[in-house]
Amino acid sequence: MLVVKKEPHPIDIWATGSLSGPYLAKQEGLVGLKQVFSFNKNDLYLALNKDTNPEVVKKLNEALSKMRQDGSIEKIYRQYR
Repeated sequence: MLVVKKEPHPIDIWATGSLSGPYLAKQEGLVGLKQVFSFNKNDLYLALNKDTNPEVVKKLNEALSKMRQDGSIEKIYRQYR
């Protein structure tokens, strides 16, 4: 995410992540920032130890699937925008 300054804040351009940037800007009270360019998008992955109990992996996958279906992940995502 690339951001340009909106007066009176001293930011001309800021390269940041699409989740962390808006979250940090909000925490600092910066408003009126506009995304002007996206460099690329990357998938995120969750890694587990290869010796993790298969039942734990199954439960985790089921929970993530349910969260995608019921909108929980999107709701969490919106909290950082």
